[in-house]
Amino acid sequence: MHQSSFYFLKSVCKARTSLCAIAATLLLCSTAHAEYLGLISGREASPANTSDLSVELGFVTGDLGDLDYQNIAARVNYRLSPELVLIGTVGTSEFGDTDGVPLGLGAMYFLSNQRISKKVNIAGKASYHFGDYSLREIDGDLNTISLDALVSGANPLMENGLAWYTSFGYQRINVDFGSSDTAHELALGAGLVLPTGLGEAYLGAALVDEVTIGVGIRYFVKSGG
Repeated sequence: MHQSSFYFLKSVCKARTSLCAIAATLLLCSTAHAEYLGLISGREASPANTSDLSVELGFVTGDLGDLDYQNIAARVNYRLSPELVLIGTVGTSEFGDTDGVPLGLGAMYFLSNQRISKKVNIAGKASYHFGDYSLREIDGDLNTISLDALVSGANPLMENGLAWYTSFGYQRINVDFGSSDTAHELALGAGLVLPTGLGEAYLGAALVDEVTIGVGIRYFVKSGG
């Protein structure tokens, strides 16, 4: 554990209850995946190969410090323009003995005119997630702001359309279980996206202090015009 994390843990816990320890662990391990309380990115930077409307079901699992973490979520994506995609998420998650129902709103903007490299596509993504959690009849809440850069190959890796992506960014995580504390973290992620007959399937992972793995299926509801 980094020295800064150690001091942050002490300030959150205040040596009172195990509830504070869980809240601190959530903060200290918040860099485990690209959208805390949400799903992995699971998408290419360019929305050109997706539909105007899509829905998906995803699963994320891993260890956050001493806690087992799982999140099952549904995500809706609406392409408002060739560059802009609006995103909404609802899920159910568990952190050790505490569980809750996180919700999320976000947007992704594809940089169609970027001049960094013709070999990659680049997008910016922002999201806000929040959820109410309970432990031993004590209620608390978590909320996060995530700002990410998403990079993917301009061309697929294989003839079947298999593509790669990476993501990196910033997260602001706030935990409130009687006392409020905030952490500022970096996030990294990577994965693969495979076209299917009805949409896309994806697999990804992220590594900072811990590893989480995520999978999902995206269904194209409405074709792009």
